[in-house]
Amino acid sequence: MMDFLLRPGLKGYFIYFFLPLIVCLTLIGMYFFGPLWAQEIVAPRINREFGVLENLELLVVLLVIIIALNSWRRSSGLFRKFFFLVIIVSVFDFLEEIEYGLNYVEYFKGVVESLQEPMRSVHSISGVTALLKNLVYLGFGLFFICTTFFPEKIPELVRPFLPSRMILLTILALLIVSNTAWYINYVLKITGTQSLYGNISEFEEIVIYYIFFLYLRELRGRALQT
Repeated sequence: MMDFLLRPGLKGYFIYFFLPLIVCLTLIGMYFFGPLWAQEIVAPRINREFGVLENLELLVVLLVIIIALNSWRRSSGLFRKFFFLVIIVSVFDFLEEIEYGLNYVEYFKGVVESLQEPMRSVHSISGVTALLKNLVYLGFGLFFICTTFFPEKIPELVRPFLPSRMILLTILALLIVSNTAWYINYVLKITGTQSLYGNISEFEEIVIYYIFFLYLRELRGRALQT
């Protein structure tokens, strides 16, 4: 039943499971248990958007945009349409993550936190972040998990877009990262510098973006073969 895990070898295990797990658990360890300088590297008190955690997210989103753009230029048919849609969504997401540049403008202007623009992005609207997070997990359940086990029930037109079962390893890494950060913060009551107060989900966001990166990487290979 689990023989598919043996096919890619150690490289597959590393890319799909160990890499995101090691990176995120290291950042979690630095933020919750590290000295002040380590916590500042992960999420600075002056603005968490300038830390390694947030910028790793931006890097992965940029990689998604680059792969989608390159694949769109070299593919055709449904693949080309799909990659174009990914470009639009990913650019929007990137702008949302940097809050349309407000973080940098306010920092260099010396705007204090109490005077910062309250309506910074779509995901800053009350309740929107939680809604988007629930939709992402629902999508993971329906698409990345169900389709990998029941591909024969998927319409022929959609089958070229199905993820490989290796994605399940990355979803497992996501669950480990999410629950580890939650347990440390809410059960052990360890808060670090509190620069991530109310935003502990940033750790799992890296893995979510990484899953989309891996998925797009798989599709690119198929698109260029057709």
